[in-house]
Amino acid sequence: HHDYRTFQGFTCLMQISTRTEDFVIDTLVLRKQMEVLNSSFTNEKIVKVFHGAEMDIQWMQRDFGLYIVNLFDTYHASHVLEMPQHGLAFLLMKYCNVAADKSFQLADWRIRPLPAALLNYARSDTHYLLYIYDRMRNEILTNSDPTTHNLLHVALKRSEQTALKEYRKEVYDAESGDGPAGWRNALHRYGGVLNAEQFSVFRAIHGWRDHIAREEDESPRYVLGTHMMWALATRMPTESAGVLGCCQPVPPLVRLHAPELAVIIEHARVEGLKNRERKEAEMKKIEEEKAERTRKWEEERARGPLHTRFGDDAEAEDSVALPAVTVALASASGRVTTASAPDVAFRRDGASVVKVVVQHYPTPFGSLAGSDADSAMDVTDDDALARQKAAEIRATLFLVAPGPHLLKRKRAVDGESADTPGLTSLPSPGPSSANAPSLPAPTPATTTANDDVIVIPDDDAIASVKRNKRKKGGGGNGGGGNGGGGAKAKRPPIDEAGFTPYDYSKAQATAASGSGSGSGAGSSKADKGKKAFDPFAALNETKQ
Repeated sequence: HHDYRTFQGFTCLMQISTRTEDFVIDTLVLRKQMEVLNSSFTNEKIVKVFHGAEMDIQWMQRDFGLYIVNLFDTYHASHVLEMPQHGLAFLLMKYCNVAADKSFQLADWRIRPLPAALLNYARSDTHYLLYIYDRMRNEILTNSDPTTHNLLHVALKRSEQTALKEYRKEVYDAESGDGPAGWRNALHRYGGVLNAEQFSVFRAIHGWRDHIAREEDESPRYVLGTHMMWALATRMPTESAGVLGCCQPVPPLVRLHAPELAVIIEHARVEGLKNRERKEAEMKKIEEEKAERTRKWEEERARGPLHTRFGDDAEAEDSVALPAVTVALASASGRVTTASAPDVAFRRDGASVVKVVVQHYPTPFGSLAGSDADSAMDVTDDDALARQKAAEIRATLFLVAPGPHLLKRKRAVDGESADTPGLTSLPSPGPSSANAPSLPAPTPATTTANDDVIVIPDDDAIASVKRNKRKKGGGGNGGGGNGGGGAKAKRPPIDEAGFTPYDYSKAQATAASGSGSGSGAGSSKADKGKKAFDPFAALNETKQ
């Protein structure tokens, strides 16, 4: 393979050896016929032995479209056997006791006809490979596990990975410098330390070398060696004489483009200086920001937690002032609160911002709304007035227990007689007051003769009704009147639900005429142990 006087390189010669013969193929002449070898190279039943086949696989793909199947690479086998060296010269000396001649390794294989020395050198490259393969295979089997042959599988697996390599054309990335031909790889291989200006010059010279090599179809090392490129980067000459002085011997393309190369170095030097100043400014800014953050953090830690109010000076630029707003608030804690909002604004994003200043005016405990304490603060809102009216009305209300005297008052107003059937629920008597207003009597409810239910909340009246119901004879005085009659009362009928309705018509006269404070004289002792009738429960049962 020749790649010194061409940028991409091309294959000039191919050697093939079998158990009995050696073949040297002129690929420059038979380039179009090389594809016939795929019938043997892709036959999985034939073992193809190479040493260090990684680049050979890619070159055959690129130039001839040839692919390898069932590869055994002696380079990987030497690693499996943990040999001290892995080159072909070491294997030739170890297994064949032959000293390899590497003097023609960098020769120009484009020469035709080939000299005899070059022909013999090419033939010896593959003549011993099959014998080395036999020796190494047997040694691997001997050192492997007899049941799994693990070492042999490892060597074949690594060889298979090599055979699967694909050729990809290299792309030069001047910015990142990645790739085998990038400036990053060249800088790593040569080593050394460069400052910002020298590094900028090194990158510029490396890019110029790749451009000239592609344009002239020459290899990059033919255009300018890596050691010369390093000398130019460290010295940074800005004249043609200085460029030629750094390159000894001077490559032909460098002599031709020396003035152009000097200008490139000068521009790269200035750019590197600017980059260094910019980097220093950035680093300084970063350090200042870090120091400022540290200072603020220390101040906040020393000051302790703070409450930052919304709408400070930081919001002034995004605010538009509006007229002040006064707000009256009612406090549930017995205090009247007034608030003013002098800082009402709308931000540019449309959100409203209100800053309210609240002042609390304590009032005497238990004072009513609308009292002197409130009037002193001029609270005239509708809610305060409504609360004041409600307090005044509440002060004039008195709770009065219902009683029979209210029934008399109602009948006196309505002109009804005391014997009118159909009594309704009545309030009981309670404490009177001079300020108590006259209350209208309730309208009597309409009842029927069959299911007449009367509710009398007064306890004395209820007891009187019960005594009149139980008595079988004799008389009872109640409310100043005498009750007589010795006739036996007829028991009322029982309905389907098992409830005996009570005839309240006999108790109407007693409830209307007396206060209900007397007791029946003719009551029986057996009746005293009976359960008292509850008219409210009877009312509920009737409803059910």
